[in-house]
Amino acid sequence: MLGYGLANCQSKKQVEEAREISGVNTETSDIVISDSAATQTKGVRVGNAYLQPNNPILKNISLIPNIKSYKRLLQKTDLIKTLTGKGPFTLFIPTDDAFQKLNAGEIQRLLRATDDAARKNLLAHHLVPGKIIASDLGNQVVLKAANGDILQIKNNGKVILVDNATIKVKDGVSTNGVIHVIDRVLMAGSEE
Repeated sequence: MLGYGLANCQSKKQVEEAREISGVNTETSDIVISDSAATQTKGVRVGNAYLQPNNPILKNISLIPNIKSYKRLLQKTDLIKTLTGKGPFTLFIPTDDAFQKLNAGEIQRLLRATDDAARKNLLAHHLVPGKIIASDLGNQVVLKAANGDILQIKNNGKVILVDNATIKVKDGVSTNGVIHVIDRVLMAGSEE
C-alpha cells in the first residue's frame, strides 16, 4: 500500500507524524511519499470527481456528479448554512438513482416551496453530527441523525448498511466532516 522503501522517503516515523499533522487517513487516501513527507493528492473518487480532504463539505458536494436531486433539495433549505459551519458533520448522500426509487411525485412534492419542513426533515435524517468514517461503523451501531431519528448500521466487513441503504462510496473526507454516498433515500420516521 505505502512504499516506505522508495528513494528519497523520510523515515516511517516522520511520515506518520506528517500524516497526523495533516489529518490524512492512509486507509482511504491516495498518498504520495516525497521529501516533504506524505500528502494527499486526489482523495476519494466518485464518478469522475475526487472528494478532496482540503475542501469543505459543500465544495465536495458540488463535485459529485450523480447527486443532482440531493443538491436541489439542499439548496432549498437552510441546512446549507449549517454545512458551511465548522462541524464536523457526517452526510449520507443518496444518488439520483436512489431518488428515482421513491414513489412517483415524491421528489416533486419535496421540491415544492410549501414542503420546506418535509424537505428539511428528510435532509436532516441524512446528517449526523460528528465525523464518522467507515472504520467507525461497526456491526449493529446506532447513530442519531440531526432530526432526532435513529439510523441503524449493519457492517459485515464487506458491506455497510445504513438502515437498508448500502454505502457505495465511503470516507469522502472534508475539512468539516465526511461524506458517504448511499444507494437509497433514508426515509425520516420510518422503521426499516
